Amino acid sequence: MVAVGISDNRTNETGVNNGQFNSFTDRNVDASFGWLLAWNNTAGDTLRVDIVGSSGKAILSTTQGWEKGDRRHFRFAGKKKSAVWRSGIYIVSTTILRSGGSSIIRQMRRTVNLR
Repeated sequence: MVAVGISDNRTNETGVNNGQFNSFTDRNVDASFGWLLAWNNTAGDTLRVDIVGSSGKAILSTTQGWEKGDRRHFRFAGKKKSAVWRSGIYIVSTTILRSGGSSIIRQMRRTVNLR
C-alpha cells in the first residue's frame, strides 16, 4: 500500500496523486470516503476498508476482491451520513489479505475539526 486517506469528496486517483482528497472538514457533507492507493496487488487479493467515527464506533466496513493483479490500483469506499458528522478522531484502516493468507495493514488516524 502506498497511501490511505479520508475525504469529504468522492475521490479519484489523479486527485489523490495531487493531494486534493485528503481533507474532511465540512460537517454538512453528504458522505465521507476512505481511499487506498496500492501497487502490485495479485489476483485473489481481498481489500477491506474500515472507517471508525469520532464516537469510536464503526461507520463503514466493506470488503472487495481483486479478480486480476494490477501494478497500480486505486479504490475507495464511501458512507452516506445518517446524522451530522462530529469533530474528533476518525480512523481509516485498510487491509489487503493476500490469497496465500498473509495480510498487509495500513491505518491512518486523523483528528477532524469540522465547521
